[in-house]
Amino acid sequence: MGRLLIKTAIVALAFSMLIFVSIKIKNEIEASKWENNIAVAAFNDNKETYNGNFLKLGFQVKQDSIVSSIDIFLENKKAEIQNKILCVNNRYYISAEDIARNFNMQVETYNDEIHFYKIDRNFKKDDKKEIVIDCKNDTYKISRENDLRNSPLKVNNNFYIALIDIAEIFNLRAKWNYETKEIKFYEDRNTLSRESKRQRQKRPALIRFEDVAAGEVYMNSDSLQKMRIIADFMYSQRAPFHVAWIPRYKNPKEGIDNDLLKVDSMANADFVYTLDYMIKKGAIIGLHGYTHQYGEEQSIANAEFGDYASLQETEIRVKAAINTAKELNIPYEFFESPHYKSTEMQQAIFEKYFNYMFEPQKGVFNTKPVLSKRNNRTVYVPAPLGYVHDNDVDDMIKRIKDKGKDSIGAFFYHPTKEFESITLVKNNDDYPDYEYSSSSMLHKMIKCLKDEGYAPVKIHDIKLLK
Repeated sequence: MGRLLIKTAIVALAFSMLIFVSIKIKNEIEASKWENNIAVAAFNDNKETYNGNFLKLGFQVKQDSIVSSIDIFLENKKAEIQNKILCVNNRYYISAEDIARNFNMQVETYNDEIHFYKIDRNFKKDDKKEIVIDCKNDTYKISRENDLRNSPLKVNNNFYIALIDIAEIFNLRAKWNYETKEIKFYEDRNTLSRESKRQRQKRPALIRFEDVAAGEVYMNSDSLQKMRIIADFMYSQRAPFHVAWIPRYKNPKEGIDNDLLKVDSMANADFVYTLDYMIKKGAIIGLHGYTHQYGEEQSIANAEFGDYASLQETEIRVKAAINTAKELNIPYEFFESPHYKSTEMQQAIFEKYFNYMFEPQKGVFNTKPVLSKRNNRTVYVPAPLGYVHDNDVDDMIKRIKDKGKDSIGAFFYHPTKEFESITLVKNNDDYPDYEYSSSSMLHKMIKCLKDEGYAPVKIHDIKLLK
């Protein structure tokens, strides 16, 4: 009888252990499944640029929208601009007629289309289209169809096209000079050696460039040129990246309030041009508060919500940030509280306007994406890997390698740290060339992600079931 009880106990123990091991294996599979689902969704999403044209075709030109003090150069030759340059919300536009004139082309405009033809070619009657711009659908076509970053404007029966779209259509690289009020365009000589295709990985990673605002270092043309170079690098690596943008920069003690909807300047136009450029290279823009400050404090250095703002003020600021993005035609995909300082009630307000929060949820402090139980729609995506402290990239690389199974591989990086690895080179003809060290911190982090089997993804690749 005793032996029977012992045998029974052994069998029961073995069965319990089997169940324990099975549950453990199942949990491990489930733990890795969410990562794989995100990576697969990202791999299957072939659209690299997410536009979001808020401006509608048609614009009543105002006298203060005409820019007379800016000179445009093409390969060091001053462009002949007869129809003036328009400035709408710190974005410069040139007429289709002036584009054709300076690129030695002919132009014909129809109800919703602009056709550019080469002058020095003998076209067949039905085969003379060189560049076709579809103003209704905001696309252009040379050999294949591509999205325009901004809708063309129609003023007095003349179409105007944004500088960023002109640069892409004609493959131009820009150099801005605020002192001489010149923008020089050159045919891009830096051919990006892009990876042939994305690799299918099982581990998603999210990269966020932090604290990007029209203030401080970003009011320098060299800094913005370096930001565009960084965007080129990320594009070459097929690595989508997120930009935490502060829509309005303030420093009350210095009398600075740089509202991009009210302050027209060449530096602000360069900043908007750079946002456009990054979007075309795969950037996902998010709103990092409205001013990232409160009261008399300076943007970026201080928080905005938390104990500072009431719930009413919080909603007013969120709406102002959204309005700035819409008026500037900047598509936004997420919100991030400055310094992560917000209350549960403030996050409930954010959820009314955003499907994605790029921060942990208050009261949950999640290390992987979670769905809000308040609205069953908003996804909270944390960045548990943190950020690069000082210039200690080795510590970040260690964190990437040691990431736990129950946390997502997300981190943020202040791109100004990368500027030290980029040297702007002035050639004899003033072409904006550069040298970018392959041992920079960003290069090292991207390489580490690849070596560890990570695939950089977009925040909206994360789909959680209700």
